[in-house]
Amino acid sequence: MKFRTLTCITAITLFAALAAPFRLSAQHTYNSGADDINANGVITGISQNGAFDTISGFPEFDAVVWKDGQIIINLGTFAGNWNYANAINNRGQVAGFAPNTPPDAMTTAVLTPGSSSVSATRRFGMKQQAQYGVASRSEASDKEAEDPDAAAEQDYQNRAYPAAYVPFKLTVNARKAWTKIKSQNNKKTVGSWTLVGPSTANFPAILTFSGAAYTTSGRITALAIAPNCGTNGCRVWAAAAGGGIWRTDNALSGNGPSWTFVSGSFATNAIGTLTYDSSTATLYAGTGEPNASGDSEAGFGIYTSTDGGNTWTQLAANTSVPSGTVDCDAVFGPGNTGVRTAPAYVGPAFDGRSISSIVVDGGTLYVGSTRGIRGESSVTGGTASLAPGLPPYGLWKSTDGGANFTLLNAETVCLNPGLLGDAGIIQASFGSTRGVNHVERDPSAATTVYAAAFPKNNAPPLNTGGGVWRSIDSGANWTQIKMALNATRNTDRAEFAVTALANGKTRMYVGVGNDLISAANRARFYRTDDAVTATNASFTDMTTTQNVGYCDNGINGAQCWYDNFVVSPAGYPNTVYLGGTYSYNSYGFSTNGRGVLYSTD
Repeated sequence: MKFRTLTCITAITLFAALAAPFRLSAQHTYNSGADDINANGVITGISQNGAFDTISGFPEFDAVVWKDGQIIINLGTFAGNWNYANAINNRGQVAGFAPNTPPDAMTTAVLTPGSSSVSATRRFGMKQQAQYGVASRSEASDKEAEDPDAAAEQDYQNRAYPAAYVPFKLTVNARKAWTKIKSQNNKKTVGSWTLVGPSTANFPAILTFSGAAYTTSGRITALAIAPNCGTNGCRVWAAAAGGGIWRTDNALSGNGPSWTFVSGSFATNAIGTLTYDSSTATLYAGTGEPNASGDSEAGFGIYTSTDGGNTWTQLAANTSVPSGTVDCDAVFGPGNTGVRTAPAYVGPAFDGRSISSIVVDGGTLYVGSTRGIRGESSVTGGTASLAPGLPPYGLWKSTDGGANFTLLNAETVCLNPGLLGDAGIIQASFGSTRGVNHVERDPSAATTVYAAAFPKNNAPPLNTGGGVWRSIDSGANWTQIKMALNATRNTDRAEFAVTALANGKTRMYVGVGNDLISAANRARFYRTDDAVTATNASFTDMTTTQNVGYCDNGINGAQCWYDNFVVSPAGYPNTVYLGGTYSYNSYGFSTNGRGVLYSTD
């Protein structure tokens, strides 16, 4: 088996959103303790957080409203005597307990900044982070930066109201309806469209961070290159995070390649990975972007083409995963109903998930999947990655060419114990909170497979796992060979590449980091020259001043959970490409953005 796959991930600018004003339309009699019950039977209360405001010297308090074990409104943090209308919380919002009648009744509210009146009632409660985009920092808390309601109530959620999400069944039905419409002959001739332009997104210097002119693009998630690529003709397929698959036959043209869109028959334009199997001249396309961002949209399985992308067949990818149990109290603390059961799953393995890797060895396939998100808006990222009926995620194996798949090394995780239908209790390979982000087969040992996964933060033992794993028996048993940089961060992501050495052994390069820029957490780079027998201690730290923190700009956080890839081309074991965050503020200067680092030694 031979295949050539190059994964590319580019950076996007992350935008902070302002929280929408809201009001809980019910009264309660105020006291200073937690667990008040208001007129609607909703528990409210405040809790001292133990800190003292540095300006006033008063103790700080957190004011929250919760129901059924979940925080549905977080009024923020206040200093000292905050229990009056028009107090200012730590987010700069006018908030507090607004006086109402009778005198002993209060209404919990956040007021519009600069106003003494409360805004329209908020229809949606805050959701635990497990329902948000995969880049969320903590499954157990509600953080505004990843709250899809932060700027405004989104259209997607309005369509779901009063439910917390659009059921996946409706997504499937919409797909079927669209397919039916496309198959019908139109009574009237459809007009043709001509591109007006522009074809290239050129930004003038005045609009860029660095003051240098810049040409931008969408996120390219994967490239596949035909094995006969040469100066007389080079076929390349490019996959976009949300723009489908494009093909060119003149990738090396000095005049610029010409591209043709080839995935119009897919159920989605979100593409995660491409693999070309030269032994059968088959192109595999995994849908759904796996790159752990708030707009990494989930997909609809795997498509294959044997004619270069002119026609496609979707793999059946059937699976059956038995139920499993997990102690949710061990994850979130007492009161989350203890041991919970993940429902058994029967159906397609990848519908509603995102595919990170496809490894082909004859009729055997290894596929990595992550949660992905469902639902986009023009305001911010996705709204949910959990809903009843979605398949488990992680590392899958098929021995019949993709007709059926088995989930490998599965554990049950408790992502959110409060969702209907136990949608937040689910099976995942390695117990990973996010999923498996990369898979490769050893180039010299046919039964050895490697996989990288996000850490295990939602099943005991907590804050373990992640990093890189190895199986020497075709996936039956697994050993962690490279530790996560910081397993307490569910954003910690390891990427790797394997390449054959002249002595018959396998070299592995590993890049790993997370969302932090502290010295201990800045992204690092490692190598071992015997991956088949390697342990964590046998990796050599190859971090230098050039590549340390390659997932950050050293100023305001890192995003290795999103911008991270390692590639070593076959036959060139000393060559490695390390991709991380694009530094927009250094574009045009000494590092020219430093999106990709390159080493030949």
